Amino acid sequence: MNLGEFKRECAGAALKKLFTDDYFSICAVKKVIKLTNSKPDQEVMNALEAIHCVNYGDMSKELQQEVAVRTLQTVSGTGFETEAMVQAIKSAVSGDIVCLESFKMRNKQ
Repeated sequence: MNLGEFKRECAGAALKKLFTDDYFSICAVKKVIKLTNSKPDQEVMNALEAIHCVNYGDMSKELQQEVAVRTLQTVSGTGFETEAMVQAIKSAVSGDIVCLESFKMRNKQ
């Protein structure tokens, strides 16, 4: 595995953890941004920072969906794509990413 592949795998694993934990972590987002050299919109980052450590169950479904979409847009802004990022973006856009209680990522086959 070369360095580029390693970085892609790390970014995908970090995103998977972010969306399967019970709470939102801006720290994870910042680490993926750094890894992918993304240039995030500062207003979006300010909003995401405000919900750091907030349990997904304490967010409305609409907010959960928007957090997912904006997070994925933020970390994939440079075209640095991993299969996990592509799948997460597709799920977020289609609405499949949001579970009623815990905002767990799910894989629909």
